[in-house]
Amino acid sequence: VGATGLMLLAPVLIRAGASLLSDGAVASFNYAQKLTELPVGILITTISTVALTTFSSLAAAGDSTVLASAGRERARRSITVAIIVTAFGVAFARPLVAFLLGRGAMDADALDRVATLTQISLFQVIFVAVSSVAIAYLNAQLRTGLVLRLTGYCLVALPILALPGILLKSDQALMGAVVLFQALSAVLLGRAAGFRLTGAMGLIDLRLGTVAVIAVGVAWLTAEAAAILASPAWLALGIGGVGFGVVMLGAGWRLK
Repeated sequence: VGATGLMLLAPVLIRAGASLLSDGAVASFNYAQKLTELPVGILITTISTVALTTFSSLAAAGDSTVLASAGRERARRSITVAIIVTAFGVAFARPLVAFLLGRGAMDADALDRVATLTQISLFQVIFVAVSSVAIAYLNAQLRTGLVLRLTGYCLVALPILALPGILLKSDQALMGAVVLFQALSAVLLGRAAGFRLTGAMGLIDLRLGTVAVIAVGVAWLTAEAAAILASPAWLALGIGGVGFGVVMLGAGWRLK
């Protein structure tokens, strides 16, 4: 609970930093972060929430080898979903923002600002995928104090990461600080959980790499097709949704 509370302070600090930038920065950050939090809450953190039960059972049984294997497997699934979400989110951020916000009082520049910030913000999804599974993995072993301490370190580092964006009056650099904050969290918590990036016991392997290449390729192709057809926002999102569904189904088969 304490670690979660600390993580919830991060958006507050970022919004405080955004208030020092140009007019409309806070609203733009709010929209961009909400659009990022939606797929994270629905598709990413649910994996770690469900995995916590499995991790806890294995930890209670004392089977460290099987527990470590389950941790890697859940982390790979989470990273796979995060890559697909990021690829299609970045590719279709502009039609998504236009569809959701384009019928109000926001002008073209404001919509473009939100879309750009959303594209940057979406890169944190991959790091959240790692940190959320790592937190569940560590909590299952009753290493909650370590989770709290590492989360505190990341929160202390956030103002430092945000300082360049504030000094440069750059909302894009400030959003980049959010991504770096999540990256730092993923590195610290992932290392504490014993996750490795490569090797026979690593998170990244040929199957994951194949899914990543396919996701980026299909996202780019569908986005280009929507642009060539000059599709309205709703149709572009429909085209992207079909591509997203196909890649998700293929990824599920590929990772079996």
